[in-house]
Amino acid sequence: MKKLLRFFLALALILQLAGKLNAQYFALPDSGLYNWLNTHGCSSCLSPPNFLDTVCAGNFSCSTCVLTMTMDNANIHNLSGIQFFKNLAQLSCSVNHLTFIPPLPPLVEYLRCDNNPLDSLPPLSPPMSRLFCSFTHIKRLPSLPASMNQLYIGYDSLLTDVDNLPRDLGDLLITSDPSLTCLPYIHSITGAFSLRHTPIGCFANYPNNFSSDVPLHSIPLCWVYNPNNCYAYTNLTGTFYKDDNHNCTMDSGENGLGNCKMMLKQNGSLLQICYTNAQGVYAFSGSTPNSYQVEVDTSNLPFSVTCPVGGVDSVTLSTQHPYDTLLNFAAECGSSFDLAGYNLMAYRLRAGVVNDVLFRAGDMANFFNTICASGISGQVQLIF
Repeated sequence: MKKLLRFFLALALILQLAGKLNAQYFALPDSGLYNWLNTHGCSSCLSPPNFLDTVCAGNFSCSTCVLTMTMDNANIHNLSGIQFFKNLAQLSCSVNHLTFIPPLPPLVEYLRCDNNPLDSLPPLSPPMSRLFCSFTHIKRLPSLPASMNQLYIGYDSLLTDVDNLPRDLGDLLITSDPSLTCLPYIHSITGAFSLRHTPIGCFANYPNNFSSDVPLHSIPLCWVYNPNNCYAYTNLTGTFYKDDNHNCTMDSGENGLGNCKMMLKQNGSLLQICYTNAQGVYAFSGSTPNSYQVEVDTSNLPFSVTCPVGGVDSVTLSTQHPYDTLLNFAAECGSSFDLAGYNLMAYRLRAGVVNDVLFRAGDMANFFNTICASGISGQVQLIF
């Protein structure tokens, strides 16, 4: 019996020694980070006075310390060592003393680093989708990955440049960045767009399909010659509007028509497509010297284009005339109107669960920011 007991004790000692031999240690340079890890469930990967077992950190996965680390206001000056927690998905390190952030683990999709004297951010790669970075000393954001969905930047007094914005951005909030004067091309914002107390004097383009707290028509598009040397992506613009008084001129009080498909052609060949924004504004990019045709796609529109005749306008660009901002199109409602259902919305539909469903239906012209069925009432029946 004693021999058997000694055997198991020896085996346990060998296994423990093997574990120690396989360990790889990294000296954490910051006592604040060591203390936070030690008191938030990661003590098994630490050895006094400041060593992190990187193999242990790489294999660690718990709901409270690795998948999500919230180390706000923890008196941390240096996050070096965080890169070894390869299962880390969300990191919040606001209100500390960080001047840089080391390369992030490959699974991080959320980063919040407000209120730090940061000079820069590390390279960002998929699956990074949410970045909150305000009250820092950052001058330039790194290239943003295509997976980025939410970007919140504000009160960064030195920020002067945003290199790129991903094609399908959800929310973009920019607040009180006094040195930021230009934005890159915005493909699409599907959520909210907020631009406050920032001296951006022109837009590279008007993005499609978003709600903004700034009337876009109040900020012009950037042309080749602009005071802040912002890049100009467009030189052919106009407005598609409802011509209430039938004079082929957009007068005060007449609404722009949103969500309308516009086409840029050359000798009958389609070059570019865009959709009007909520104010009816569209924009294309052309080169000089060249001639183009701008056309409204009238298929499935509940109104007709009246000016110019046929819904097509022509423009010639030259060195002396490099842009045109008055390629406007007028529309009028027909003698009848179209009914349609669109925008079916629900929250977390699941089998076996009763839920509310919002279904918008009625005058199809409402989808384009106008009314063609004024004074008409009735009921809509929804059949599943």
